[in-house]
Amino acid sequence: MINIYEYKTFTHLSKKRLEHLIPGLLSKGWYQDSSIYIDDFGFFSIDLHIEQKCVLFIDIEGVLIPNNESLRHYNFQQYNERKFDAIKLDKRCVQPLIQFLDHTGAVITVHSRWRHTLMTFDDIKSLFTRHGFLDKHFYKQAICKFRGISSSVEEDIFATAIKPDISNWVVLDDRMLSIPAEHLIQVNENTGLLNDDLRRVESLLLDGITEHYCRL
Repeated sequence: MINIYEYKTFTHLSKKRLEHLIPGLLSKGWYQDSSIYIDDFGFFSIDLHIEQKCVLFIDIEGVLIPNNESLRHYNFQQYNERKFDAIKLDKRCVQPLIQFLDHTGAVITVHSRWRHTLMTFDDIKSLFTRHGFLDKHFYKQAICKFRGISSSVEEDIFATAIKPDISNWVVLDDRMLSIPAEHLIQVNENTGLLNDDLRRVESLLLDGITEHYCRL
């Protein structure tokens, strides 16, 4: 299990301004480690920490639904008939992923193109929970949010990845996205997610735990 915390010292010349900013930080998941004090440079300062997660941005088709003609044909038929509750993921891809999340404490958020279909965010999350995913397996935004109508999937991912409660992240997709190599694993669409892919995920996620000094 990976337990990661980021520690920051927030500072400001104005004590009143710093006091005004603290409630907003606490509402975003930061925890207070000190009262306000004056640092060596004469700034009003406060020490905070936040619990972070390693996040997997995960696709559906080609990752959890391999290029299996019978399964894709079945799912396509269910989708056309709006029987979203009948759509299936491939258990051979799902079970190793769930075990990986349980072992590492990493969480997922779905960035699939299915976000653009008639399926709602609740429909997509229900698809995962029906196949054994629990609330603890999801990042607080279970479905990667849109930045806007014209945004790309990469822009949606980057906008989430910069959140302060994310220590590191990896994208799992069968497409070659415009994502830095240290954050992207391209899954073979014909096999779907394999244990080898998850081993590569773990090595990438473990690289990138940092502490920062932040001046507001």
